[in-house]
Amino acid sequence: MGFMWENAERLRMRRGDREQLEALVAAGKTPQKVALRARIVLGAAEGKANHALARELGTSRPTVLLWRARYEARGLGGLFRDAPRPGRRKQISAKKVAAVVN
Repeated sequence: MGFMWENAERLRMRRGDREQLEALVAAGKTPQKVALRARIVLGAAEGKANHALARELGTSRPTVLLWRARYEARGLGGLFRDAPRPGRRKQISAKKVAAVVN
């Protein structure tokens, strides 16, 4: 028998967001990652369990949890931009760059 997840609370949507999210999903020009995020929020607002929603949308449970939390914290605008990532360390020091330039 597998692990049983606890059902998450139904996600509360802000006024007017449902229509905008449904329009994003229906529009042919919406980037796929934004459409997925919109589907996650819509499913969470319907009260679907996180694990079931992840399976239905072909993504992972942590991804569902991330975008639920991002919507709760930042609203609709939070679904359009990825969070900044640290990036790669510089391989050449500023001192060496200055020496080559001079």
